[in-house]
Amino acid sequence: MDHFKKRYTFKDRLNVKMVCMDMNAGYMAMVKVLFPNASVIIDRFHIIQAFNNTLNNLRTRVMRRFKDNDNDRIYKQFKRYWKLLLKREDDVPSDDYGRKYHFKQWITSRKIVEHLIKQDNGLKEAYYTVQMLLDAYDTHDFTGFFDVINLSKTTIAEEFSATFKTFIKNKKYIENALRYNLSNGPIEGIINKVKNIKRTSYGYRNFFSLKARVLIIFNLGYSNTDRINKDVIDYSINIA
Repeated sequence: MDHFKKRYTFKDRLNVKMVCMDMNAGYMAMVKVLFPNASVIIDRFHIIQAFNNTLNNLRTRVMRRFKDNDNDRIYKQFKRYWKLLLKREDDVPSDDYGRKYHFKQWITSRKIVEHLIKQDNGLKEAYYTVQMLLDAYDTHDFTGFFDVINLSKTTIAEEFSATFKTFIKNKKYIENALRYNLSNGPIEGIINKVKNIKRTSYGYRNFFSLKARVLIIFNLGYSNTDRINKDVIDYSINIA
């Protein structure tokens, strides 16, 4: 709050039209105070992250049930191939026929996914619900996106209850995310790269050493004037 109030006048802050952010309630309250005329856009990265985390939590619960029942083979299948469940169905290979760990017969990745979701009806329903939501996400169909949520919110696995409530609470902001092409993807990538620099060096005792290393790695010697501003696209106009 102090940063924006001290560096930018209220008149300048009134000119801000859009702010892209995650679903943190504190940030949303701050944006309304600092940028009264701005529309909030939920970053699309965090929408997909919410799907993946929730579906993975459900997968973990189902997987542990098989461990408790001494069914080690299915438990190991869930544990090894969990990433396949988080992929879009069309991106899961259906032609990689061959030997796979923890399967006696030759099988494809698509068949592995079908095998895993058949182990639990709740997981199967959640998997295909997420696929429908991702289809609406890809086509910027925010009406269809929330139609799927409203139809499935009472029947889907309990892990999704909190996620869907959060989506419904922030419906307007998520509609903006699907309507416009703005995203914090580049910034999220920079943050992840800085974290990797810290991790590979086992941390830095001196902040200025870390800062210097980041500047070197990112090669921040170019002029900011070379950047090309991204044009905002309103997908709802094309859909209409």
